[in-house]
Amino acid sequence: MARAIYFFLAVVFSYGLFSELQITAFPKLENANDYARFIFISGNKPDESIPDNWKSRTFSIAMSAAWSELWKTPVTRPSVEKIMPDGTKILAWSMNLQRPYCNAMASYDALFFFAVCLGLIFVMDDPIIPMLGVFASILMNAPGCIAPYLLPWDLPTMAAWVFIFVIYSKWRTAPQCWLWLGIAIIILGLFKETVLVTALFFIGAKWNWPRRIAAIMGIVLLSQGFNWLLCGIAPDWMFSASNAAEGGHRWNPLMLWPIVLANAGSVVLMPSLLWRNRDWPLAAVCAAFIALQALNNLACGVYDENRDWLEIAPIGWILISEWLRPRLCPNVSPK
Repeated sequence: MARAIYFFLAVVFSYGLFSELQITAFPKLENANDYARFIFISGNKPDESIPDNWKSRTFSIAMSAAWSELWKTPVTRPSVEKIMPDGTKILAWSMNLQRPYCNAMASYDALFFFAVCLGLIFVMDDPIIPMLGVFASILMNAPGCIAPYLLPWDLPTMAAWVFIFVIYSKWRTAPQCWLWLGIAIIILGLFKETVLVTALFFIGAKWNWPRRIAAIMGIVLLSQGFNWLLCGIAPDWMFSASNAAEGGHRWNPLMLWPIVLANAGSVVLMPSLLWRNRDWPLAAVCAAFIALQALNNLACGVYDENRDWLEIAPIGWILISEWLRPRLCPNVSPK
């Protein structure tokens, strides 16, 4: 009965997210990225304006393209001229594109949020706090005033992290777990290269250290090799100082302050909870991701890539829920 209620709530939350994202999913103006993103999501042949690191995220692109085709999303160049306050002229999106595009991309993101909720329901006895926390994290990381749309790999990557975490947390004592975990990371690493941080879970394998290190390196190289073979683009990595220099950003530690708000504030609580949990492979995965994302924020600007924090949002909220539960319900013993 309890799981049926959680499933019902997952449906309600997913519909609420769909309704919210419908408002901000549509790119308003053409700039260096907007039209390229629209064409890219819609499955047309990528043009030169699309960054190479987008081209290498094969699975996310294919899924979003297929989903937008189901919604019969039209793709035409913007044709409405708009005069900005400074007198410059730009092209605005035709209004007849807005409804099908918003429906397609908002439902695409809501679908992967629903998949995350199902993973939380499967892995936890009481997933309400993580489900609400992830919902809040998405709204915090993609408000219309900062990032008016999610990219097609943001929530699929979150779902990939949850799937990998479920395999690790539920079956890590079984010898065959590590085979399936490695296969999952290799395949899901095609969503986005940051998924490959989860290869550090192999620190917890009951092997000698040379074999663990070889497994971690082999998983990363195999995944990126498949990506290169499938999309014909050299793999792009998580952090590039050269891109920061081109964008005019300067390294400034003060730029890290929005991390306090990332994932509705759960990021700042994770280090202490990971320490209390004593799950060192999980701590290594999260610490590596947080460190790389902080460097990326310093290089590229926190608001530019703040959506990336969503990848670890479910794990953060699982840790918070596990810490809160005995304090909120002291008389309820875990199963």
